[in-house]
Amino acid sequence: MPQNDSSIRDNDELQDHLVAKKEGLNSLCHEANALGERLRSKFTAVGDDIDQVICEN
Repeated sequence: MPQNDSSIRDNDELQDHLVAKKEGLNSLCHEANALGERLRSKFTAVGDDIDQVICEN
C-alpha cells in the first residue's frame, strides 16, 4: 500500500499544481482583457479626436 499512498500524494500535488496554473492563467486573461479595454478606450478617444478635426476642417 505505500506505493498507492505515494501515487495519491503525487496526484494531489499534481492537481494542486494544475489548479495554481489555472488560477495564474485566469489572472493573466483578466489582465489581458483589462489592457484590451484600455486600448479600445484610447483608440476610441483618438478616433473621436480625428473625427472632430476632420469635421472642423
